[in-house]
Amino acid sequence: MIKEILKDFKFEDKPPLIILSAHSSIKALDILNKNDDIALVLLDIFIEEENTGLKLSRYIREIIENKATRIVLMTSKESQKLEEEAILNYDINGYEEKYSY
Repeated sequence: MIKEILKDFKFEDKPPLIILSAHSSIKALDILNKNDDIALVLLDIFIEEENTGLKLSRYIREIIENKATRIVLMTSKESQKLEEEAILNYDINGYEEKYSY
């Protein structure tokens, strides 16, 4: 849905956004290792199993040492404890709940 909404988006005189998608942690790792100029990662905490998204966040920050990419964790499971843990321990830039409309 985000890809479709932003397909024609342009910021100032910059080239259009390139949106990369991964539906598994393996694909996400592949994309992250091949692209060092990713501006934003929207990451489902439960991409495959519980806390996979948190592990990927840690990988981005500590293994490939990428401090520039903004990471926003997404979840459909409301949990104040999980949100606090993510914000305090995983160097993320945002935490958002997904809603079904």
